[in-house]
Amino acid sequence: MRLAIVNWTGGGMSGGYRAYLHNVLPRLATHSEVEYVHCMGPATLELPALFSDESLPRVSFSSCHPFRIIGPRSSRSLTAQLQTFRPDVVFVPVERCLTYPDAPVVSMVQNMGPLIPTRWKNPWSERVRYVGQRMEARRAVRAAAHVIAPTAFVKEFLVRAWDIPDHRVSVLHYGAALPVHGGVQRPLTIPEAWRNSFVFTAGSIEPYRGLEDALGSVALLREQGIPTRLVIAGSTRENMRSYERRLRRWVERRGLTECVRWVGHLSTQEMAWCYTSCSIFIMTSRVETFAIIGAEALVYGCVCVVAENPPFPEVFDGAATYYTPGNSASLVAAIRAVMRWSPAERMQASERAKQRAASFSWDTHVQRLVRCFAML
Repeated sequence: MRLAIVNWTGGGMSGGYRAYLHNVLPRLATHSEVEYVHCMGPATLELPALFSDESLPRVSFSSCHPFRIIGPRSSRSLTAQLQTFRPDVVFVPVERCLTYPDAPVVSMVQNMGPLIPTRWKNPWSERVRYVGQRMEARRAVRAAAHVIAPTAFVKEFLVRAWDIPDHRVSVLHYGAALPVHGGVQRPLTIPEAWRNSFVFTAGSIEPYRGLEDALGSVALLREQGIPTRLVIAGSTRENMRSYERRLRRWVERRGLTECVRWVGHLSTQEMAWCYTSCSIFIMTSRVETFAIIGAEALVYGCVCVVAENPPFPEVFDGAATYYTPGNSASLVAAIRAVMRWSPAERMQASERAKQRAASFSWDTHVQRLVRCFAML
């Protein structure tokens, strides 16, 4: 099988997308049923550099024009490269409608944020972008020969809301990365004294992440006489700067500056330190496609408190304590309940997390992915 992977983004790549490609491409390249892989994307993605530490003799890279919502369904250079490569299958791991008549196109839903009715306050520029992304995603999954849904929640949405035939959508859970054992590094912006005594959350800084729940819980806990430290990891896109400033001002007005740390983008080694050094890991997102960061937290055996939003129950199952999203008091109750656990109870929760993480395998994901390609 000759496989083309078209990373047709607008020129950027989220941390989750990067993690997906980094785990999937090497496994596809060494799969017995895959003869060769040609990986394409805008030059700004620097795809060869992403795999500079990998030996991938059956993989080639090339660049293509960035995707634009207003424009042709495929660029001439992209089509010409595909015609030269002559793939048996074209895999587009993001919701972009690629027109290519000479081979089946498989699409994957990477981001659910723009696809559901907006229930959070985005800037107007982001709302307009969401409308365009939603329209494009709908075109993509309707035109694709097959669609990959990372969770049953995503498949149910596609089948029920967009009338995609059930047999054209396969649920393939993502994998969970192996834990980092050596070279774990404490972020310099987190004091050493915070080790094992802070609540940790991670993900891009934007409204659908629901950080208001986390910040509100810190304020409520302090009012109840329970000093609580919160570490927030994640980058901020340019059009979300005003949103981040608004959150920071809220923190300052309530005198929480010293107990809330915004640490920005962290390296793999720094994230590992946070997972292994936090007392509780929380996820407050209003919606996710899978929650790769949540799977990472499970790998490290974190004690997890998460919003009862899809697809979290599908991912965490019984390895988390749930709270009502949008309700900081509910989050506080969940955090306080976890804080009362004995060391033995925390150890049991950590083991449940690791066992749950073991059910997510990148090897299994790629095996099933190739099976989907082969049936077309």
